[in-house]
Amino acid sequence: MITTDTAGRIVLLNRIAEALTGWSQEEAAGRPLSEIVRVVDERTREPRRAPTEEALERRERSLLPEQSLLTGRDGRERSIAGSASPILDVDGRAIG
Repeated sequence: MITTDTAGRIVLLNRIAEALTGWSQEEAAGRPLSEIVRVVDERTREPRRAPTEEALERRERSLLPEQSLLTGRDGRERSIAGSASPILDVDGRAIG
């Protein structure tokens, strides 16, 4: 699990996210999500848009497309499935 603020800066990485990305919570905090989570299409090698951007824009869950690869800090690629959901305040405003 990774949480960001509304500007897409890392707020929290859990231990699994640390292991997958190669970044510790302390190193990643405050950095742009795009710097920590690099995802490409397995077939075309084109970068994929983070589902967090779409989730914040639409205020609903967004899925990472199938056949996505996460490139860790060490360059290792892993096939991943993922989704993003906005964190809303009591008034329905996105806060992360």
